Amino acid sequence: SQAKNLAAAREHASRLEPDIHHDSRFADIKLGAYTGGGGCLWVYGFLTSDQASNELSRLVEASHPPVPVQYDIRILPPEPGTTNQ
Repeated sequence: SQAKNLAAAREHASRLEPDIHHDSRFADIKLGAYTGGGGCLWVYGFLTSDQASNELSRLVEASHPPVPVQYDIRILPPEPGTTNQ
């Protein structure tokens, strides 16, 4: 059921988010439950490159989410001259 999937997504997000945030590139990434698709894990936020997005996807998939994953990642390249990532 959607309620069961949403509960599973919330529980998985609460366990996975600290692991995601160990990598400073993913500090602004949020995880939560999303009602689409009958209840899924929602991964959203901003990253600085497609490479970081691909690595984030691999990290999330490696955690074996109990429900489908919905990604809403926007790529914002760093400003010229900045040193983060």
